[in-house]
Amino acid sequence: MTLTTGDASTAKEELLATLRAARERWEALIAEVGPERMTIPGVCGDQSVKDLLGHLTAYTRRWCAQLRSVTTGRPPTMRELFDVDVLPEEAVTGGETGQNAAIRALYAPRSLDTVLANWREASDLLLASVTALSAEDIATPGGIPDTGSHLLAEAIAGDTFGHHAHHAAEVRTWLDD
Repeated sequence: MTLTTGDASTAKEELLATLRAARERWEALIAEVGPERMTIPGVCGDQSVKDLLGHLTAYTRRWCAQLRSVTTGRPPTMRELFDVDVLPEEAVTGGETGQNAAIRALYAPRSLDTVLANWREASDLLLASVTALSAEDIATPGGIPDTGSHLLAEAIAGDTFGHHAHHAAEVRTWLDD
């Protein structure tokens, strides 16, 4: 996402438009893959499109919970952040690899319909969470907790729309092979 030097409301609208566009691209990709191919491994390593959607859901969900806490003033619960009451040990001590393994273990037993619903819900919640934020907070570097000295769009890109684009490219390569 390229940020313009416009006003705060422009930055908010650009972020929302970027999030909506990422969602639309994935919806089109999901339709192209079709339900019969969603669980075939090999898209990204041994992962299927369903596995990738669980993975994307988890990262998006964490930001949803963090952003909602800004507007509610209430710290997010473990359930809101990670969809579990207690994090598995590998998620805590295993770095990114351990986190991703824990995410896969969480979503793997869920049905395709459930994972799709979880992903769509997380996407909807992210849009609602960003919509609820003030334009000034979104356009101010460090205006949102957990963003360091970055704009919100820069801080969430790696876990949301940028992350989605990365994995969409892997799905596209798999489809084209």
